Amino acid sequence: MDIVLVEATRADAGEVSAEFGDMLSVHEWEEGGRSDWPLALLFLENVEDPAGLTATIRKRCGPLTLLVGLGSPQSLPVGDFIAAGLDDVEPTVAQLATRMPFLLERVRQRARRHLRLEAILENTVDGILVIDSRGTVQSVNRAVESIFGYSPDEVVGENVSMLMPSPDRERHDKYLTNYLESGKPRIIGIGREVSGRRKDGSTFPLDLAVSEVRLDGQVLFAGIIRDISDRRRLETEVLRVSEEERRRIGRDMHDGLGQMLTGIGLIANNVARKLEREGASAAEEVAEIADLV
Repeated sequence: MDIVLVEATRADAGEVSAEFGDMLSVHEWEEGGRSDWPLALLFLENVEDPAGLTATIRKRCGPLTLLVGLGSPQSLPVGDFIAAGLDDVEPTVAQLATRMPFLLERVRQRARRHLRLEAILENTVDGILVIDSRGTVQSVNRAVESIFGYSPDEVVGENVSMLMPSPDRERHDKYLTNYLESGKPRIIGIGREVSGRRKDGSTFPLDLAVSEVRLDGQVLFAGIIRDISDRRRLETEVLRVSEEERRRIGRDMHDGLGQMLTGIGLIANNVARKLEREGASAAEEVAEIADLV
């Protein structure tokens, strides 16, 4: 299991290595380095903006890593750090060592929860896609690939507008900015039908539900996507069959009932004229029946 040191001095690194080097692998963090460290130690008193450093490392290292700050809790606004993504604060490496078994168990629990959640998300039939406040795709599940035709590597890190046809493609970033500035949603929190664009350029209808998530000081948006092409084809087929049935009934009425009524009307007119010649009082009523027919 790795411990990564962030903003550690040479003395800090030596102390951590001496304490944990026999049982854990100790590394110093470098920009652009690994993003799946189980445990990161942030030497918060060595930097001018410790809260900003915490938020940066949390964003870089992902949800599995446990972030532990090293520094005096009395001089650190712990609440601000927790909001920025810090998991724990310890005053010294020695005191950290006494809590290490507990911290490592938290790492294992977090990993188990993450793997269970990942298994559920990966095997759901609906597409699940997460973007950040700039519209950049952070993660997708397997269903997104089957719906849009893109592999996860082709989507993650790109703007989500690549999955939209025009004019939504050009307007999406403005919609997102307007929501973040005004708080007035167009689609967030409201399920609706929209159009998607596959890798081959074809468009299709989909149901989209978007929720806002605030995680580790970040604003994220999770979208649940369902391809409703089959439903639309079925609805079109139902309408086509209904229209054909309406026309068939119309033809049957015209060819069958219509001709019968025409015949009845002619007979009634003949009877009315005959009764009129005979001076029968019922002639007027029979003529009215012929008119009604």
